[in-house]
Amino acid sequence: MRAGTHHRARERARRTTERDDTLRHCTSQRIQDRTGPDDLEGSHGERRPQRVGQVTTAGDRRTARKGDVDRGGHGAEGRKPHRLQDRAQGEEKPRWEHRTAQGSRRSPGLQAEARRGLRPGERVRAHAQDGDMPGAASDGGNFWFHREGGGHHAGIPERRHRQDHLPANLRNGDKVLARLEKALYGLVQSGKIWQDHLFKTLRGKFGMENTSADENVFWRRKDGNFIALLIFVDDILFVGSNKHEVDKMTKELSKVYGLRDLGKPQTYLGLNVNVEEPGTVKLGAASYIKRKAEEFGRDQVGGPLVPITDYLFGLEKGSGVDGYRIIGSLQYAACTTRPDLAFALSELARFQDKATDAHMNKAIKALDYAHRFKDKEIVYRRNATRPELHGFADSNHATDLEHFRSTGGYIIYMAGGPVAWYSKQLPFVTKSSAESEFVTLCEAVSTVKFIRGLLDELGFPIKEATVIEADNMAAISMLTRKGAQSMRNRHVGVKYAFAREAVADGIVEIKHVRSEDNVADALTKPLSKGKFGPHRDRMLV
Repeated sequence: MRAGTHHRARERARRTTERDDTLRHCTSQRIQDRTGPDDLEGSHGERRPQRVGQVTTAGDRRTARKGDVDRGGHGAEGRKPHRLQDRAQGEEKPRWEHRTAQGSRRSPGLQAEARRGLRPGERVRAHAQDGDMPGAASDGGNFWFHREGGGHHAGIPERRHRQDHLPANLRNGDKVLARLEKALYGLVQSGKIWQDHLFKTLRGKFGMENTSADENVFWRRKDGNFIALLIFVDDILFVGSNKHEVDKMTKELSKVYGLRDLGKPQTYLGLNVNVEEPGTVKLGAASYIKRKAEEFGRDQVGGPLVPITDYLFGLEKGSGVDGYRIIGSLQYAACTTRPDLAFALSELARFQDKATDAHMNKAIKALDYAHRFKDKEIVYRRNATRPELHGFADSNHATDLEHFRSTGGYIIYMAGGPVAWYSKQLPFVTKSSAESEFVTLCEAVSTVKFIRGLLDELGFPIKEATVIEADNMAAISMLTRKGAQSMRNRHVGVKYAFAREAVADGIVEIKHVRSEDNVADALTKPLSKGKFGPHRDRMLV
């Protein structure tokens, strides 16, 4: 017990030293203040600051002007003492700010999947169906230095904290306080504050509304002109039916937040966007994959013709290996523009914590394949051969010999290109191939209903039933025929009853397709190059 107490005391002392060293980096001198005791109580009580971004006197409550901060020229990792002239008192006072470089960008990563509603790639794909719609991109990189009324940041409440929460080297009796002024990626609540203010502005000032399917998609239809905003944190993509209205909206929003107009989109969230050809939109990840290949030293290597050649359950398990983060790097491409990688990465990711060198070799081959075909793109055409919303679904029964779970996969098309796909091990054991394919079909129906609902909210309703094709007649019968339930499958009937209802209401129609023509086959099992190639060519161009 005594040894444990000493350990905890040493740990507390170490943390206190690290905190003092961090704060000492922000300031090199004691700050005298003329503040009275009434100023010490902030609107947020005695809450302890997570980081001190600025130490200042309460008598000087001005916010740094955007130009003053930009002249510092330091990025997100720098804190530099910086003197601003106080025009009211005619004297200089030391200010310390933690700032994010203008135009700094986040690496795409897997944060995309943490958002509710559509993934970033799906937001782009969902609005890429009409190639004649002009688009524009913008970035709100310097929002947190924008001034609005009284010198405060745009609607962000000022936070002050009592001096007794500060280390001793920053205290000066009862007259010192700390004020947090952090960039967008600072405080935990910063993102929520930014979202609330942006949403309030779009609804109140611009008369826009967001969809219930995805709260980060705003739209407005006025005087016959349609315009939509696709928002991911501070990256905004404008889509509209009238170029003049798009430009006008961009300029008006820039007056509020100081957005940088990036013009016609060429990249968005690390993806390559090509809208040069009328009536056509192309989405790819060539730049992202090339960068990852260079990062892992595989940019000069010729890759295989398929991303994976066999199952991995036969490989001996270990305790993980360095470099297996290749899988996480490729997942972003697989979730946004590369459905041909979906099954390979789903299979490899199951061994993330127990990988060996053999698993690592498989991961490297997947990266080599992605680099070899890095220029493959999803292409949407207004005059596509099959422009309507439709999909394919398939499953592979009991492929996991350890847990005996099946792998399901589906892919949904619109305007000639995939807009959503799925390759995943089912969450429970199914008793037959028909049952596993039935569960996968129900997942596909759920996604189709979501896409139809989103398009309907945006004013593009789909009247006819959406066709989903599968190659298992027993599973099709379970969804479409009355009385098809039996003792063998009734245990899954209640959970997936909504899919039968969608078929009965004419929202979805299930049709049979030959296995060799089922594109979803590439999302459920490793295939030879002769079988995989045609499926890849139907996904990507």
